Amino acid sequence: MTNDAAPNGCWRELHANADTSATASRSLVSRLAEHCIKAAGSLPGQGLYRGVKRGLLRVGLQPIAGRCDLERIHRGKVTDREIRGFSKVLAIRKGYYDYEYFNVCFLNNVAVLCMKAFCEGFLPRVEICNSKGENLWESFFDQPFPDISTEGKKVLVYDEKALEAFPLWDDIYDPRRRHEFIELYARFAILNSEAKHYVQSETDTLLPGRKVLGVLCRGTDYTATKPKGHPIQPEREQIIAKVREVFHSGAYEYVYLATEDSKYDALFRSEYGDRLLINRRNYYDKVFSEGELKLIKDVHFDRENDDYLKGLEYISSLQILANCDGLVAGNCGGTQAVVFWNGGKYREAHVFDGGLY
Repeated sequence: MTNDAAPNGCWRELHANADTSATASRSLVSRLAEHCIKAAGSLPGQGLYRGVKRGLLRVGLQPIAGRCDLERIHRGKVTDREIRGFSKVLAIRKGYYDYEYFNVCFLNNVAVLCMKAFCEGFLPRVEICNSKGENLWESFFDQPFPDISTEGKKVLVYDEKALEAFPLWDDIYDPRRRHEFIELYARFAILNSEAKHYVQSETDTLLPGRKVLGVLCRGTDYTATKPKGHPIQPEREQIIAKVREVFHSGAYEYVYLATEDSKYDALFRSEYGDRLLINRRNYYDKVFSEGELKLIKDVHFDRENDDYLKGLEYISSLQILANCDGLVAGNCGGTQAVVFWNGGKYREAHVFDGGLY
């Protein structure tokens, strides 16, 4: 497959064969930075590497330093055997934002901080809590190497607000960047037993024995507020036309739709009927508009443990999408997580690239 982005920003395919075009499109400065990152990330010995990284941080090259950590993990320079021998613990108590509920930004933030801990010789333990005192990470995910005891180990508290190595919106289109975050998710984004059971139950109900095209559509706060610096979402007509094109290629039997907006449900239901797969969800758009809300986080449903259940349902929808055979989506945090969790196994993946708001 080739990269099919149009000059005005359109659909782009995610496939390993895009390596050449992605590399060729980088500027000279970007290519030089890549060489430096590769050289630093492949340095032998933890001490030498940490010294070089501290030097990068001192001169204000924090994003480069974070990318060096990604390169080091990618090259397997921090082995499981080394990690099991770490004598210190990094207690991660703050992220870049004050997180009250699960979202993909939180997931990416924690995964990067865990990677940072490994590269600096610490065993990470995530202790980020919301205002209710709930450990957001442990609500849905396992701690890294949960079988390693922290008893008797020296603990250093991480409570900074540093932005390191977050996946950029364009990284989803770059095969190398994509692969680095695929590895990061495979190492850190491991669901705990309760979340895994919930996800497996929904996945087993919808996907087995079916050839399914996954579709992710964002609406509500995203399209209403058009957050600056975030990817522009495709219009409904654009996404339904692309899904129609891909579905009618004959490679799929069903469409799985993940959305928080009931308008997409109605649109796809009229198009695909009993070929549409949707797990039972509370849609957000009616509550969002009637309450004159600004952000989707402010939508609440009348049920016990609503924030936890919304997080669990969201993760489950992302996991189902990640296990579909193909993908059509606008670029957003959810799409990042879906692509990284999928691990490059999609038959085809089309992600809209219309620029940023």
